[in-house]
Amino acid sequence: NTHTKMIKSLKIELLDENIENTSSATHVIAGDKDHSLRRTPKLMICLCVTPFILHLDWLIHSYEQKTILQPAPDYLLLHDTLAENRYRFDMLLTIKEGMDRRMEGGLLAGWSIFFCDGVAGNNAPKTKDLHCIVSAAGGTILTYEDLPLSYDVDKIHVLVITSDPPTKEQNCNVEAVDLAKQGAGMFTTTWLFDCMIHQKLFGIKRGLGSMFLSTLGGGEDGVAATTHGGRKKEKRNIANGVNKVKQQMENTAHDEMEEPAITEERASPPPPPLPTVIHTSDSHSSGKISSGNAYK
Repeated sequence: NTHTKMIKSLKIELLDENIENTSSATHVIAGDKDHSLRRTPKLMICLCVTPFILHLDWLIHSYEQKTILQPAPDYLLLHDTLAENRYRFDMLLTIKEGMDRRMEGGLLAGWSIFFCDGVAGNNAPKTKDLHCIVSAAGGTILTYEDLPLSYDVDKIHVLVITSDPPTKEQNCNVEAVDLAKQGAGMFTTTWLFDCMIHQKLFGIKRGLGSMFLSTLGGGEDGVAATTHGGRKKEKRNIANGVNKVKQQMENTAHDEMEEPAITEERASPPPPPLPTVIHTSDSHSSGKISSGNAYK
């Protein structure tokens, strides 16, 4: 299709449909003027690994100018009102939080995640996709085969994930309930996906850090009904942090795209790696970004 031809003409690597390759993406085309961002498994993975969540215009303009443009702030997918209202997030804040989390090893660094039976496919991605999301966020997967946990496993930093709403079988599963009591508790897939789209853990302590609370989940997820510092403070932080985050983005783009220096003491280094691009939808036929499988 048209966009694939553009990508190939720029000698950019287009990742295939295998979700296991998604975590190697450097640039993400997540929407355009006709297609709003969707919370697909690929998008949740990409938010964990790169700040370059881009509008399709970046690719089109790169093609028109016959060069790979730096992913400047103007190309970030920052004003997708439909998606931001649907998922109750702010992309600029998500990008900033994601950059901070990656410096700490990832959103789920230090955490072990246990999915109850019946979660995969119940208003949630399949098992492989769920595991890829956790891995991209720096977390560790626990399964029933790992139970009972060995003495060297940090039982406190375990998150038990149920469906939303939890099934009767999940609530009554002795192993899962016992694991949740030893760990941080039971949380739903909706809570997990909210955390991914915000790049922030809600309602629990991240490592030894401070508590982050949210209005997003409601009582069933064990999430408090007020935000840390308040929603007003968060709005002020958005306004005050725009220029700072954009400057960080410009610096990051410059560092990644800048040609290496050549010195007389050594041979010329190889050119910097080309971007690795992925569409966050499950397909992009007819040159358009399709919605793919999105999760509320």
